[in-house]
Amino acid sequence: MRQFVFGLLVAVLLAWGYSRFGRDAAAGGAGNQEPKANESKVDLDAMVAPPAGEAAADAASHGSSQSNQPPVAPAPANQPPLSTRASSDPLQQALDRLVARLQNGDAAARGEADRLLLRNDLPDDLRAQLQAAVRAKGGAAGAPPAESAHADRPEDLEGILAQLGTNNVFLHTADGRDLAQRAQKLVAALGDEQALPVMTNLLERCMRGEIRKEQTQEHEFVDLLYAQYRVRADRFLCDPANLAKARSLTVGPRESLSAIAARFKKEGLVVEDGTLAILNRIHNMNAIQVGQRIKAPIEPIHVVVEKRSFLMAVYVGDAILRLYWVGHGADDKTPVTEFTVSDKIENPHWYAPDGKTYAFGDPKNILGKYFIKFASPSYSGFGAHGTPQPETIGTMASMGCIRMYDKDIEELFRLLPRRAKVEVRDSH
Repeated sequence: MRQFVFGLLVAVLLAWGYSRFGRDAAAGGAGNQEPKANESKVDLDAMVAPPAGEAAADAASHGSSQSNQPPVAPAPANQPPLSTRASSDPLQQALDRLVARLQNGDAAARGEADRLLLRNDLPDDLRAQLQAAVRAKGGAAGAPPAESAHADRPEDLEGILAQLGTNNVFLHTADGRDLAQRAQKLVAALGDEQALPVMTNLLERCMRGEIRKEQTQEHEFVDLLYAQYRVRADRFLCDPANLAKARSLTVGPRESLSAIAARFKKEGLVVEDGTLAILNRIHNMNAIQVGQRIKAPIEPIHVVVEKRSFLMAVYVGDAILRLYWVGHGADDKTPVTEFTVSDKIENPHWYAPDGKTYAFGDPKNILGKYFIKFASPSYSGFGAHGTPQPETIGTMASMGCIRMYDKDIEELFRLLPRRAKVEVRDSH
């Protein structure tokens, strides 16, 4: 009898433990269990918040009736489902809301989708669903891209630019780069004067946000966009006959390009002989002719350095004239501020922080052949120069100065006049 009672007790305990274990498993492993790989490590609700106008509706419908959720088209019959998640899974519901917004043409949803796809902790099944929705560009999830019947009409350009967002997130996905290339093709139909502001805007988006040195696809795409832009800029901005937003002077007897620059300075235009040479396509500054017309821009030449993307743009007014890859200060030593070009020194000595001086040509002189000195009320010792370590371009490795490839600093040294503004930014 005693053995029977003991056996019955053991059976009851085992049955109770089994039912408890089953409830815990059904509840998703509550308690101290670690989530399985690619499970709830990402709070999509926090990362992909719906627009303000949808927030109240989402709050009312969330968890009440699945029929209130925005519909998401099923995968085609010839494809396996992208996920086996239950429709009640909070992560799946958050993704469904984002996909629905993409399908409805919400431009902000495209930027949120791109940011999610950049995350390493996005579960694989959700990543597949989101990639399919992005590829569809507004069509059913998993369907082939549904190109608009008017995709090549110029009036679509504004909509494409809106989808790209305001920074360089689009650079980090194949779909984003494809969208930017579509915009570039539409711009090709415009004249130079109409195209330059749009292309400048596109390059500025490339500048805002992170580009790491190892991200070769992003680098190559920026180089491609800039190469296409450079043709237009040289043809329009550097045309001596184009006097839009410019003033011209006539070369007099025995007058040098430096003398012409001095005459422009008296009129309040900040230029130098090298500036005039580049903007007037003059390859030999000693070969200008009497009676030749030389132009100078009435809008200032200035520089913007973006720390996160390691890009430097030289502007004439609102238009980019040149774009360079640069390096800057290790441990964030390059300050976010505005400098003024105070001097330009050829074959510079380097006055090292340890108090030693290294003459030009000394292997320990890190400045190269050209040094553009920056001035600021708050900072000293900063500038732009070449580097014997070109592999550090695109990294934070200097003592605070802007490092450039030798060919780029040589061109900038000629182009950039003293008193020009240099703004250092850290845009997201």
